[in-house]
Amino acid sequence: MLLLRSSPPQPPTPPTDPGVSIGTGNWSGSAPAQQNQAATNAARANHTSIQNQLTAANGVVLTAHAATNRVELQGSSLNALVQAGVPLTIRSANGSFEIELPPAFLGEFHRRGTTNGEFSVGITYVQDGGAIVVGEIEFRTRNSSIERFQNAYTVITHLDGRIPAGMNRMRITAIQNERNLGGGFSEGSRFEFEMRNAGRFAVAYVETLRRITVALDSYVIRDLADNAPMQTMDVLPVIQNDRTLLPIRFVAYALGAEVDWNPATSEVTLTLGEEALTFAIGQMAPGMDVPAQIMNERTMVPLRFISEFFGAVVHWDDVTRSIEIVR
Repeated sequence: MLLLRSSPPQPPTPPTDPGVSIGTGNWSGSAPAQQNQAATNAARANHTSIQNQLTAANGVVLTAHAATNRVELQGSSLNALVQAGVPLTIRSANGSFEIELPPAFLGEFHRRGTTNGEFSVGITYVQDGGAIVVGEIEFRTRNSSIERFQNAYTVITHLDGRIPAGMNRMRITAIQNERNLGGGFSEGSRFEFEMRNAGRFAVAYVETLRRITVALDSYVIRDLADNAPMQTMDVLPVIQNDRTLLPIRFVAYALGAEVDWNPATSEVTLTLGEEALTFAIGQMAPGMDVPAQIMNERTMVPLRFISEFFGAVVHWDDVTRSIEIVR
C-alpha cells in the first residue's frame, strides 16, 4: 500500500544551476508558427549553454522552464553530447527531481528524430498526496512522442524532509504502470532508479514490497524489505548462456508463488494470483531462451524469465555479481 499523507509534500526550493533552460513560454492559443519559432529559439539558446558547459568540462545541466516544464534541444546538441561522451542532466523546474540521460540514450533519442531536427523533453512535478514524489516525463521529436527506449535513463529524486523517522527505506520503490521498479538511496535522501519508458512515475512506500537478493557465489537468498524470511539454498546459482538458473523452490519464494509438479508429464506449474506458467523439464516456454533442467537433483529454472513473466523487475549488479528481484 502507499504511504498516505494528510497533505501533499511541498516541493523544495530549486537549486542554482550552471545551465538554465530557456522555455517556450505559455503559448496556449498561439498560432503553430509562433510555437515552432519559440521552440527553435529555445533550442538555440540551450545549444549555446550546452556548448559552454562542455567547454568548462563540469558536466551539462539544464533546468526545465517554470512556465512550460520543458527543455528544447537541437539535434546538433544531442550529437555534441554523444560525441563528447557526456550525459545530460535535466532538472524539474521546482528541483524535486531530475533525469540523467547517458550518451547511449541521447544517441537513440537523436536517431529517432531527424538529424538536424528539434527535440523536446518534458519533466513535470505532479502534486499527489498518495506518494512521496510523483513526476511525469515526456520525450518528443518535432512530429511525435516517444514512449519507450531500448537504453535506460536515470531518475533522481530528492526526498529531504519527506521520509518519516523510523520508516524502512528498503520498502521505498519507484512505481510505473503499476509495477514496482525498485531503486535505492545513493547518498542521504537522494533516491534514484532507472526507467526506459516515458510517462508518469511515483516514488512511494509499499508495505508489502519484496526486494529479494542473491549473489552468484552465495547460498543465501534474503528479502531486504523484511517481508519474507531468509532462505539458504543447497546449490549455488548456475550461469548458462548468460542466464542465471536457480532452484525453482527459491524462485517461487522470491515471487511469493506456488509450485506444482506433475510427474506424469514432467511439467512444473508456477501460480501467482490469477496468473500461471507451465513448462516441461528440458523444454522452453514461449519467450524462454534456456530450458528448465535437472542439476544435482534440483529443478533449475531461468530466474529473469520467470520473474518478469509475473511482473517482477530484475536488476543485475555487475560490481557485486548479485541479482535483485523487486515485486
